[in-house]
Amino acid sequence: MKLIKLEDLDNFELQVQKHYLITLIDIVYGSSISELNEDLIFFESEEQYEICSAIKKAINFSKDKTILDIKKEIVTLTEKLKDK
Repeated sequence: MKLIKLEDLDNFELQVQKHYLITLIDIVYGSSISELNEDLIFFESEEQYEICSAIKKAINFSKDKTILDIKKEIVTLTEKLKDK
């Protein structure tokens, strides 16, 4: 059994947050859920699971949000990630 190092988990979570931010920006600029689902299929085939997690998170977040809500989330995330 291979143990996961704590720093690997931290790096995974950081990558998820960065790709979540990128995906939210894509949504604001007009990417459709259909396009994001195509991206999800591609990244799953490439075994890029942190990107898949981020895309799913962004889709779920944006389902019932306005563009303004998504922009607020982008600002919050940008501030949070600035020091990382």
